Amino acid sequence: MQIAGPGDTPDDPSAVWPKERERVVVGTLEVIAPTDEGDDFVFDPTRVSDGIEVSEDPVLNFRPRAYAISHERRTRRN
Repeated sequence: MQIAGPGDTPDDPSAVWPKERERVVVGTLEVIAPTDEGDDFVFDPTRVSDGIEVSEDPVLNFRPRAYAISHERRTRRN
């Protein structure tokens, strides 16, 4: 994760921040085995843990609906 500095705009996904901004590792994702759950889940970037807030990035506000539509199309039974 890159940490915003003075004058940085965290709500603009097209903004490029200076390379010298602090970066930190905030976690690790490790997939160790497939599950029996198949493809029956929806990734929603606005579902966050307590104490974390999403930014006002307008693109972020449209992603949950787009991902839900994608999930519906992938899992629709014909």
